[in-house]
Amino acid sequence: DNLNDTFDFSDLKTKQNSKFLIYDRYGRIIFTGDESNNFIWNGKSNRRNLTGTSYWYLLEWQEPGEPSVVQYSGWLLLKNADFNSNY
Repeated sequence: DNLNDTFDFSDLKTKQNSKFLIYDRYGRIIFTGDESNNFIWNGKSNRRNLTGTSYWYLLEWQEPGEPSVVQYSGWLLLKNADFNSNY
């Protein structure tokens, strides 16, 4: 349906020491956000659709001129129609 198909943290481009990582349940990094992909994840890894399941993310950055690091982490549920035809 092309709704909510990306996890967009492109505002990280304006921060210092930005980090955006997506992990699978085994702790393997499946996506690394950076300026080349504008810190936007489309639910794929290496251009391949991923299985619909839970994934974890880590966001980290420093505000310009601030010494402290801001960090957020959490999980998301990916529902991929190519793998979960019931959704």
